Amino acid sequence: MRNYINTNDLSDSVIFNNVKAIIDIENWTDYWASEIFVANGDWYSSFFVNNTEAFKSYSPNLKWKFVLWDLAYSQGIGYNECSAAYNSLYDAIISPIKPNIYTPLFQSLLKNKGFKAYFINRFADLLNYNWKTEKINAAIDANVNSMASEITPNYDRWDPGCSTYCPVNYTEWLQEVEKLKLFYTQRPSYEREQINSVFNLNGEV
Repeated sequence: MRNYINTNDLSDSVIFNNVKAIIDIENWTDYWASEIFVANGDWYSSFFVNNTEAFKSYSPNLKWKFVLWDLAYSQGIGYNECSAAYNSLYDAIISPIKPNIYTPLFQSLLKNKGFKAYFINRFADLLNYNWKTEKINAAIDANVNSMASEITPNYDRWDPGCSTYCPVNYTEWLQEVEKLKLFYTQRPSYEREQINSVFNLNGEV
């Protein structure tokens, strides 16, 4: 599958339709957009070349899909590559920090004008609806309310090992929640600018 995508001209509609017959193009688009939007610093385009999984059922009519997992080093929780301003899109499709098998797949798909337009428009739709700051922050608040009573007991149960991965007290946890909200407040505008820049667009995303 990978060899076919990388060695054929996907601008040819016949070849592109052959690819669509074996991969879930909607899943691949949403997966790439999601990883890029959350600024995953522990993904295929990062120094770590990590946390990328694709799967397919043995059933003949099912297609290859990606699965989203392990976003612990993202969303502003980490160094520069996890920040709201970081250009994860550029790393993913133009200049990954290390060579990997996924960037060429992405680049090959983008040679098809229909897919390129679909990817850009789908990313814009997600930004304008699913990933609106108010919607994400409301989801964060809902999770905060459901988790709040467990924060201190969780730390008490797993200390000292937990201190590396989780806040040491409830107050510090709330501070981290505010950092997460700040990321999702700032990220959309940066992402729009980066989509415009990477794809040389003139309009608003």
